[in-house]
Amino acid sequence: MQYTQDQMSSRYSFKIFLAGLAITLAVGCVEMPPAPTRSLLENTGGGDEVDDDGGSDDEGDDVGQWPKSYVPSHSLQNFGDCGEVEEYVKQAAKEAIAAKMIAYLKVYEGWTPSGSSDTDTDTDMDVDMDVDMDTDMDADMDADADADGDADADADGDESGYTETNVQEQGVDEADLVKTDGEYFYTLSGNELVIVQILGGGAMEEVGRLELAGRPLEIFLRGDLVVALHSMEETDIPLEMRYPPSPVPSWETWWQTQPEPGYSRISLVDVSDRAEPQMIRTVDYAGNYVTSRRVDNGLRVVLTSPVTPFQLDFIPWNELYSLLWKPDTTYAKIQEKFLFWYAEACAQIDAADLDDIMPKKLDLAASQSDGLVQQASICSDIYGPDSPAGAAVTTIVSLDLDNPTTKQRDIAVFEGVGIVYASQSSLYLVTSRDYVLEAIGAGLWEEDSSGIHKFDIASYPGRVIYQASGAATGHMLNQFCLGEKDGYLRVATSTGVDGPSLQSHLLVLEQFGGELQVVGEIHGIAPGEEMYSARFMGDRGFMVTLLVVIEQDPLFTFDLSDPYNPTVVGAWEGPGFSTYLHPLGDNHLIALGREGGMGNVSLYDLTDYSNPTLMQRMELPGWGYLSAAEYDHKGFTYSPSREILSLPFQDYTSGNTGLLLYHIDELGIALEGEMLLGGAEQAKSPAQRSVMIGDAVYGLSRCRITSADISNPTTPLDSIPLYEGSYCAENSW
Repeated sequence: MQYTQDQMSSRYSFKIFLAGLAITLAVGCVEMPPAPTRSLLENTGGGDEVDDDGGSDDEGDDVGQWPKSYVPSHSLQNFGDCGEVEEYVKQAAKEAIAAKMIAYLKVYEGWTPSGSSDTDTDTDMDVDMDVDMDTDMDADMDADADADGDADADADGDESGYTETNVQEQGVDEADLVKTDGEYFYTLSGNELVIVQILGGGAMEEVGRLELAGRPLEIFLRGDLVVALHSMEETDIPLEMRYPPSPVPSWETWWQTQPEPGYSRISLVDVSDRAEPQMIRTVDYAGNYVTSRRVDNGLRVVLTSPVTPFQLDFIPWNELYSLLWKPDTTYAKIQEKFLFWYAEACAQIDAADLDDIMPKKLDLAASQSDGLVQQASICSDIYGPDSPAGAAVTTIVSLDLDNPTTKQRDIAVFEGVGIVYASQSSLYLVTSRDYVLEAIGAGLWEEDSSGIHKFDIASYPGRVIYQASGAATGHMLNQFCLGEKDGYLRVATSTGVDGPSLQSHLLVLEQFGGELQVVGEIHGIAPGEEMYSARFMGDRGFMVTLLVVIEQDPLFTFDLSDPYNPTVVGAWEGPGFSTYLHPLGDNHLIALGREGGMGNVSLYDLTDYSNPTLMQRMELPGWGYLSAAEYDHKGFTYSPSREILSLPFQDYTSGNTGLLLYHIDELGIALEGEMLLGGAEQAKSPAQRSVMIGDAVYGLSRCRITSADISNPTTPLDSIPLYEGSYCAENSW
């Protein structure tokens, strides 16, 4: 059956009624504050004066003016010189601060001299709903999956006898906690790279270690080269690389939700001698590590840096609270105070120097002793969207792993980091979902849309080349919402923030010159429901939405064979929801999700694509079971040749951790058994990854590796500690 938009709207009308009823019952008679109006954004600073201890300056010239609202344009512009860079970034910082201030100001709309809002709206509820919507969902999903859409993109390595990191696009490797070549494990524990030899029959032996600085996060392996990606402490970074001091006292901003400015390191390690691995190069950045991708010898690392010193809100909260307690305070006085603070922020921005704004890097190879701190990207390699999209710099680092000590050329985009997706030929950056929601909520943007920027990663392994930009209606959940096939980019998006305003969309974009244009589209999918997962596989697409009130889970199927005319083909609807979708052959789908609070594994039959059916759903063994694969696709390991799915789990009722092994084929699902990692530390160090080599399965946590026979997982074959410090010792809580 094929659903039109009208049919889908009718299908969900009863659900929307239930959702609206539930929301009404939940909030009672509370009236939500209205969205900011054009008059608010166009305010010129007039209004009642606020006395000094409340504390506004009574000079009208010192009061700012909000930026006017506009329809955003997402095309990237390249800057001719550093002067243009400085002018642009200052404007971007002003708009970002305005969006955040207006979002906070919305909380006080309707404030009366009685000292409370006439809507009696709870401040925390407003901020959470209007400003920080779903930031936790992004943080983790991010996370970092890339979709291509060829059929089974699982890099399981069955032909070589061992499984590898579960990636979403074949040929595009992703960094992970562990890598293997079938003979050795290369993994991270504490602040060390640990190399373990695989002896056969499940036996293992540690052969080498290398201490790494900071907190190592993930690694890549290519031949005899390991690339480690770290987060670093400020004390590990040279003074000239550090961010300038904050202009706002820390005691006024310590509770803020935005992440602290951080530092990162890329380390290149020669492991040709497994017993004595050698560091051959480090590159330090002022910026937080986001994600990375490797295609053959070309490695791309994405970092995000705040546009310092503008990363804070510039709201002196002690003054605001003093003002709010005054019995004669009105909304007009509050608004004028915010405008005054905004004017002060703009003055600090105008006075800043470009050298203070741009993130720095330090590149050191073993053969070089004269490494100098320098700007991470030269001004001619910096881009920005026509409409500023956040006071942050996203840097794309490119390394040629066949020439690991050759200095690279980095590209930077003035935009808050959002979704990162890569096919074998292209890397895409998407506007930060948080900033889109913030700009819309503040009334700064008149249109809910996300920019998509395409970079060529096939021409040069040590460089990316900007190609085109486009816009997609709405905002995206995670990386699985994008997929490229035959040059067409398929995108799943959502509009609205809650309740009946929610709906989903599927768009197909094609590059024409420097523009990504929408050439196919479906709008109004599942009105009133929130998107929980999506995936593109070849000419097929899938989307899972959820009506939270009654926890119903529609799985939609799409035909994408004609990119100019994508169609909704069918849908399955039932209880629960799915957060990860994985292909099984041509006509089946494995899904991870939850129903009634219980985690589960599901198998869908797609033989009749217009009528997908749930063949079987198996719950995880107990209420306390949680699998890392539910929020990180790299924890999902499926071997088609063995027909075995391995999921790391943590049982919070017993404290046990290990692997759940399922036999899954086109006929159904059967639990093979549990493998416990063991060790005194298991309650504190959950299993996170698994690898299958020959007939053995290996479970890994930060503290140990344990092996078992796949056919008899309950009996361990070997178990070796990776880290014996206090964290992994017994009774070290």
